[in-house]
Amino acid sequence: MAFEFYFPDRNLHTTCTPPESMDIQCWTKFGTTIYIPENNNVPSVHPGRIYLFNALTGGANTGFWDTLRSLGYTMITNIQAITGFVICLCDNGTNQRVYILNSADGSVSSFVDITSIGAEAMGVAASTLIYLLCGNSSGGGLYYIDGSNLIYVGRYSSTRSPFGIQGFWTGGRFYYGQSGFTGFGGNLNIWSVPIACPPQGTSPVIATISTGSTVAAGASINVTWANILEPASDDEILMRAAPPANDLGFHGTVIASHMTTGVSGGTISFTVPGGTSPGNYVFQLTTGVGSIYIATSNVFAVT
Repeated sequence: MAFEFYFPDRNLHTTCTPPESMDIQCWTKFGTTIYIPENNNVPSVHPGRIYLFNALTGGANTGFWDTLRSLGYTMITNIQAITGFVICLCDNGTNQRVYILNSADGSVSSFVDITSIGAEAMGVAASTLIYLLCGNSSGGGLYYIDGSNLIYVGRYSSTRSPFGIQGFWTGGRFYYGQSGFTGFGGNLNIWSVPIACPPQGTSPVIATISTGSTVAAGASINVTWANILEPASDDEILMRAAPPANDLGFHGTVIASHMTTGVSGGTISFTVPGGTSPGNYVFQLTTGVGSIYIATSNVFAVT
């Protein structure tokens, strides 16, 4: 068994021969190295292993990394390489994470947990600018991770199939497509979303939400939000338990909610339900009637 890989740079292609039967859903190339993850579908033998091949000579693999495999992350759905790093969108059947691996040896540089937003495609501009496409076949949210924060970019709509979604970022555009699994509504289309950078010397507009530090159960607390670029009538503020560290996006059951009335910014008085257990909580700014995450407030205490 062998795989033929074609590269857009100078119309190059090479043939690589994996050492065993394996399922491949994605691959990437940087410089003269091709990175191919082995996923946990039949007939894979070492799911989660990343094989390295020489893009110029092809042939057998030049090495492999078992970093994600040893952590239990055996399904790698998107992989992209940049200077110094190989970035993987992966899951272990329960949790979904973005792992940033050092390209020198495959060791973990950092990770963020994005289980609660369900990312389907990833486009990497830099290790601190990782775009994520989240949602379902009718649309969802576009985000980026700046290293530790999940930042909302905007909503998108699409008629794509839920099978084989891949992403890639280059030249100011986020590209995504699928495997062409036509029997289940798939196709060979490639979509692109232009993402303009802020003018030099200015900062990006990032939606925010904030609140006070303490409130008693049954009492009210002010919640302020700002800078929603495209406010909608289905924007909503949700109250949830504070998420654990490194967990970005939704987390836990919605305790209470309040519509924003579709304005880009404002302040409301939010009543915390009586009987709410003492502890730490957050407010989350959402759109799509709570289905698309925008931003999370500071942690506040209910007494």
